[in-house]
Amino acid sequence: MDFQHYAIEYLPTAQNSEVQVVANESIPEKSIFGKFLQSVMRFIITIIEAIRKFFTNIFN
Repeated sequence: MDFQHYAIEYLPTAQNSEVQVVANESIPEKSIFGKFLQSVMRFIITIIEAIRKFFTNIFN
């Protein structure tokens, strides 16, 4: 099949393909309290996963 001259319309209602892109938008850094909470949550999730694996190994 020859697809070189086959036109495909992706968005029939679109007028043009110009899109505005914002390139310089700052991303705020997490606060120390937010970083602390995230690390505590990771620690708790790690403990829960270890307990789950332990009991899975016992009963399998």
